[in-house]
Amino acid sequence: PDSRARYEWIRRRGVLSYREEDLKAAHTHFDCALKIAEGLRDRPAIAKQLRNKGSVLRRLGEYKDALAALQASLKIMREDGDAATGAVLNNIGDVYRELEEPTSAEQYYRDAMDAFGRQGDAIETTHVLDSLSLLALERGDTQTAARQLNTALEAYRRADNWEYQLRVYTLLIRAAIMDGDVERARRYSADGTALVETHELPVHDEFRLYSARADRISGRVQLAEARLLEALQGKPENDANHAELLLELAKTLEQ
Repeated sequence: PDSRARYEWIRRRGVLSYREEDLKAAHTHFDCALKIAEGLRDRPAIAKQLRNKGSVLRRLGEYKDALAALQASLKIMREDGDAATGAVLNNIGDVYRELEEPTSAEQYYRDAMDAFGRQGDAIETTHVLDSLSLLALERGDTQTAARQLNTALEAYRRADNWEYQLRVYTLLIRAAIMDGDVERARRYSADGTALVETHELPVHDEFRLYSARADRISGRVQLAEARLLEALQGKPENDANHAELLLELAKTLEQ
């Protein structure tokens, strides 16, 4: 009978489902939590669940609905004077990037950096810089991307943030491959692998994929095959990653 306790319980079930990559269940839970928050007229909770709903809709590829939910969340936060808008601004930037609207994406990413900066959150500010570097890679500007990524890498090293460092190494490998510098790509792969082994980090699909690609292009096809089989024998994070890993394995076997 306690609506606030029920809201919190359902919200946490949504977070758990999201982290387990059960996106449809996560959406159901977040939507239910949103309705409870609306019944309670709890504006901060409504804004939070709109953001959660928008994030999961983006992952499901429902970009129009995701954007509507995220914009509604941002509107409430701004009306209520909530300064912690960085996360929702960053999420809106992600939607525009996936809609292939880089100008809008970059504007929201820069607004997110400003919001995180005003709160003194150096790590999240740097994390948005990673997103800007991804935009640079997608437009083929590897020089800008590499500069931004190296800035981010130094910030993460100072903060001892190992997991974000591994994300940066993944993008640095990708940039080096785009530049045709396979040996540099393999050096970044080795640095990332050392980081994983030293700190016992979970290895995400993209790192395995681009490390294997660097090995394949440099002619180390057996090592590339081993990396890919290890990734596939585990549980890829989503169907899209599973497909990319399979395609890279096919290219490796062909070579």
